[in-house]
Amino acid sequence: MFGAPQIKLDKVKQHFDNKDAVIYDIRDPASFASGRIPGAIALTNQNLPEVLQKSDKSKAYVIVCYHGNDSQSAAMYFKQQGFCVVHSMVGGMEAWKMTHPELLES
Repeated sequence: MFGAPQIKLDKVKQHFDNKDAVIYDIRDPASFASGRIPGAIALTNQNLPEVLQKSDKSKAYVIVCYHGNDSQSAAMYFKQQGFCVVHSMVGGMEAWKMTHPELLES
C-alpha cells in the first residue's frame, strides 16, 4: 500500500494564492485558534460526517496537522472516501509557520 499523497509547502502556497484548494486543519481547537493558514477549515471528529457529505469530491484538498504525520492518515482516509485530489502537507503547520509567518491568522 502506498503512503498518502504529499504536497510541499511551495505547492500549498500556490494553491493558497490561486484559491484553488480547500485546506482542512486537523489540529486541536486551541492550536487552530492560535494560528492557522488563512481560510483553513477546522476538521474535527464532530464535523467530519458533515464535511464528507457536503464536500465536492472532485476539488483539491490539503490536509494540515502539526508536523505532517497525522495528516497523512487523514489524507488516506479522504482518498478511501472517494476524494480525487487530496494531499498531506509536508512539515505541517510548524513548517508553514517558519516558511510563511506572514500568512498566519488567529
